[in-house]
Amino acid sequence: QGATRPPTTLRAAACHSGAPVCADDVVRAERRVLRALNCRIFRPSVRAWLRLLCDRMDVLTQRTWSFRLEWIFSKGDPIAGTLVLHLPAYSSLSPRSMASGLFCLFLVLACLVPLDVLRPPDTTVAEWEELFCQSQSQGSVPSCLIPSSAVPGLIDIVLLVTGQRLSSLKADMQ
Repeated sequence: QGATRPPTTLRAAACHSGAPVCADDVVRAERRVLRALNCRIFRPSVRAWLRLLCDRMDVLTQRTWSFRLEWIFSKGDPIAGTLVLHLPAYSSLSPRSMASGLFCLFLVLACLVPLDVLRPPDTTVAEWEELFCQSQSQGSVPSCLIPSSAVPGLIDIVLLVTGQRLSSLKADMQ
């Protein structure tokens, strides 16, 4: 492991010296960075993403739904923990995707977004509603409190909050 490797075509970008860099040089530089940071590298969890999404939504909606967004976080937080425990470590779902899916699910449960807006294109309305009701142990889909004319604007805010496209959110919620 300690053997010196031949220089690669990588160049020392930090000093722009143009001197060849070998893999051992990169490893040593990474270790110096980690020591300097005291290994305080923050990798956001599902919980951290969910908190961020709720906070962003609260700010962008000028705190109109603070109570509902706090409810979303308080109900979504334990579910986020359960979700992480039940998914294999090699799952293709990132913490951000899991949080986005939970965030959208709870926007529906909080009656802020109609369920159908988040329906994947390959799923019928009836299938989507049945899946939702089964997953939430509810007999019916919550009615959205937002006037239908205001839903597109609210969805635009959700897209801004999550930094994702609607198609990605639909996939995350599924």
